[in-house]
Amino acid sequence: MSAPASRDVARGSTPAVRPRAIRRLQPVEVAQDLHQGREPRTPELPLDQFVGRYVLGQLDQGFPVLQLPDGRVLDESWDIMRWALEPEDHEGWWYRAQSTANLDLLQCNDGDFKHHLDRYKYPERYPGEVMSRNALRSHAVAALLVPLEERLQSQPCLGGATPCATDLAIFPFVRQFAAVDPRWFADQELPALQAWLAAWLASGLFEACMTKLSPQSVVAFPALPA
Repeated sequence: MSAPASRDVARGSTPAVRPRAIRRLQPVEVAQDLHQGREPRTPELPLDQFVGRYVLGQLDQGFPVLQLPDGRVLDESWDIMRWALEPEDHEGWWYRAQSTANLDLLQCNDGDFKHHLDRYKYPERYPGEVMSRNALRSHAVAALLVPLEERLQSQPCLGGATPCATDLAIFPFVRQFAAVDPRWFADQELPALQAWLAAWLASGLFEACMTKLSPQSVVAFPALPA
């Protein structure tokens, strides 16, 4: 399961979004505190031991990656989420993302949806594309947004009552899609999906993740706002 890069992030007990969709990471406990509105805790271990180093602009044509203290480099956002969430998954952020339904959504996001999204968002990059932008948009909606709307009508998050890694992985791509033509997106009959997207965009977690760092830099995870 891999996808071309998006440069968004998300991280609830993790960051978010899919392969190479990571931009900013925070320790699991701190991210959970942010999501739940609590004062962020301070990790007991030194920061570089607890979360490794976040290396920007070193691999994959400038996409940010995560370098661990042992020298390993993770350049896929799903791998980074797994590293962050799976070892102590007390709240089920990773476990709930492993359901068949959520893995199917993730595969659709990385495949059919991302294919049509890229061509809808960047038509200049695909001069040989035979489908119109409206057709590409319609295919993207049918592939992923309609299934997401159906899921979110019965539960607030893809993880159920609370988010899971699937929410974090898919949210940035829905954000990209909506940003191409915000007025058109707002006019669609997708109320549950629109509410889900708005909640993530308004979250303190998203704000913290979108802190901009200079390229070609090696930095510890940035401090969270108070």
